[in-house]
Amino acid sequence: MNTSEIKLELFRKIDMLEESRLVELYNFLVKKTPNKQDFWKELSEAQKTDIEAGLTDLSKGKKKDFNKVMAKYK
Repeated sequence: MNTSEIKLELFRKIDMLEESRLVELYNFLVKKTPNKQDFWKELSEAQKTDIEAGLTDLSKGKKKDFNKVMAKYK
């Protein structure tokens, strides 16, 4: 199913909803769909600092193989 077909199918299903269900769906999508700006604002300063430090390390080539790290904790 391509993007156009998905959109059309969603439109058809949404169009058949009763008003109360439509409002419920709308609220779910608007309130539950995070955007990047909100996500960053919800982080603590310590979390932001850690993320920024990790990004700096990556830019300097300091990284570890994901599979090796995961194997350590399995």
